[in-house]
Parts: sequence; structure tokens; C-alpha cells
Amino acid sequence: MQNLLGGDEAIARARKPELYADAAYAVITRPSRDCTGNAFLCEDVLAAEGVTDFDRYAYQPGTEPEADLFVDHA
Repeated sequence: MQNLLGGDEAIARARKPELYADAAYAVITRPSRDCTGNAFLCEDVLAAEGVTDFDRYAYQPGTEPEADLFVDHA
């Protein structure tokens, strides 16, 4: 990330691996009938679990995380 996709600015807007781990855990512990065939965004999964403070997942708290490349924000 840092050396290929934007340096320190990219790192400041990057997410920590814990975000993905916590979201994955939330999905795999849900009933499979509720999840099969769906695609999820980490922030949406964790928000549904009641997480409101995402600064703990940021390398630089208070920054807006970079949107994933595959997400259409139109």
C-alpha cells in the first residue's frame, strides 16, 4: 500500500486488518441462510452488529477510509 499506491497519505486512509477479521467473524457466525449468496462491505457488516466507532480500525483515527476499488459510489 505505502510503496505502491499512494505513500503515507494512502496509509493514513487505510484500514487495519482487524476490520476485516471482525467483519468476517460476524458473517461466519450468522445463520448461513441469511448470508449465502451475498456480498458484504466490512463497515456495513459491523454497523449491523452495532459498531459505531470505526476509528479503532483506522491507522490514523479521524480520517475517512479509502473506498474499496470495487465499490461503485455513484
